[in-house]
Amino acid sequence: MSPTNTCPHKPSNIHTNYPPHRFSRRSILDFIHIIYRHIDTLSVRMQDFEARKEPINLTHAFPALTGDIIMDYFFGFNYDQLKHPDFESFHDAFIKIGGVGHVATQFPAILPDQWTLIGRTLSGDTLKSNDAPRTIFDEILTSQQLPACDKSHRRLADEAQIIIGGGVATTAFSLSIAAYYVIATPRIYERLHRDLVAAFPNRDVIELGPCERMPYFKAVVLEAVRLSYGLSARNPRTFKGEFSYGGWVIPGGTCVSMSIPEVSHDESIFPQSLEFLPERWLDDSKTEDGIPLERFMVSFGRGTRSCMGINLAYVEMYLTLAMMFRRYRFELHETTVEDVRVGHDFFIPVTRLDSKGVRAFMQRTED
Repeated sequence: MSPTNTCPHKPSNIHTNYPPHRFSRRSILDFIHIIYRHIDTLSVRMQDFEARKEPINLTHAFPALTGDIIMDYFFGFNYDQLKHPDFESFHDAFIKIGGVGHVATQFPAILPDQWTLIGRTLSGDTLKSNDAPRTIFDEILTSQQLPACDKSHRRLADEAQIIIGGGVATTAFSLSIAAYYVIATPRIYERLHRDLVAAFPNRDVIELGPCERMPYFKAVVLEAVRLSYGLSARNPRTFKGEFSYGGWVIPGGTCVSMSIPEVSHDESIFPQSLEFLPERWLDDSKTEDGIPLERFMVSFGRGTRSCMGINLAYVEMYLTLAMMFRRYRFELHETTVEDVRVGHDFFIPVTRLDSKGVRAFMQRTED
């Protein structure tokens, strides 16, 4: 969020005073039927690729999925990216604007569509076309806790940029990481598929609760989130007071930063950190110092600056991966681990620019 657009003489309240339930698990569950709808659309598209005996580009399909979900959840309508022939639009857009990600943190640029959408929302136009409850922008505009400057055209456009930018590419990259490693590692696929078949004898019925209760499935999701980082850029913080670190005294006002990849690849916490090892999260796993391993899951940030969309992201991941690996078997097509390794820091992590993405043939399972 741009600091130039906050209310004068005080920090912004828009995050702390958001209608709190909008990011809660309960709110996500109220919206879950629309998430199911989009995931079923992706499943239908997979069947189309299977029928044509063509590989699907999952690196393109996943941002189309998360983009349609985000748009529906926050704006009340979507652009039907999942129905685009090759899903390219969202993926290509993020790659094209990604190179200015670091510049945008200091000089934020607003996409024209977001300005248009916010302007229409402020003027009272009804954009919502789904059957979900009111959108988050409806609730911001009617909130009694937020000052007028937090409801301005510019401010809401900034929020739209953060929501779309933060909620589309990051979750999509986590899905790409998970998909690649599950498909590329038969032992992982077989164990996960076996658990999903036991939980969902009817392949057409996927439910969130059983997904979250499967220890191995949870481990797969956590490992994918660890290796996808969320943000690749360093996250600067300024601590007002003096503090000690080791034998050093750090004066107040010093800017301190650390990147999420540095934590995710700390070998003292995550041995063989470049490897995809779901087993590291099983059996109440701890570090050598006895600290629960999940304390070092920082891909969504930590504390007061943690990602507000964490509940939505996990629901999307569980339901999408459950659909895929319950209903289909996959065979990678001209895809290697380099297609999911980070090659560029565009504020969010991006693979090498000449990557064609995670591509795979698929076949429906018979069990």
